[in-house]
Amino acid sequence: MVFAAILGKIIGFGIIIAIGVMVFKTRGNHPEIFELSEGEEIVKLAKGDWWQDVLIGNGRNTGEFAFTNKRVLFRTFSIFGKGEQIGIPYSKIASIKKSFVKIWPVAFTIKTINDESYKFAILKRQMYIDLIESLAKQNNKNPAAEGENTAILN
Repeated sequence: MVFAAILGKIIGFGIIIAIGVMVFKTRGNHPEIFELSEGEEIVKLAKGDWWQDVLIGNGRNTGEFAFTNKRVLFRTFSIFGKGEQIGIPYSKIASIKKSFVKIWPVAFTIKTINDESYKFAILKRQMYIDLIESLAKQNNKNPAAEGENTAILN
């Protein structure tokens, strides 16, 4: 009986600590969580979600965006470290289109020249679509851009 009470308090304390860590991570911007390549600079940071297909429906991964001078980065929040990072070079983006998350018009989908698709949800999505298109055009004009498989957004 005493063991169960102590175990219950330990588990409750662990849950409270985990909630506190998640609240801390979701407040403010955290540029330090992104792994940048040489010469890469963050242009804008934002919070959002990455929606990926799972066996039943869609899986929501909450995290943070870093729009850099070379690519779109997204890192998921994790209690146990930095989480997963996705990097989509602008030279590999074939298209960006507005999309929905359930009934909400807050998402956009990036399709790459390798036929990969990424659905992200973010408030003020048009502003970020415009930012991605602008940075992609700047990147494609750069002679150091990745040559032959470079996509040009319309």
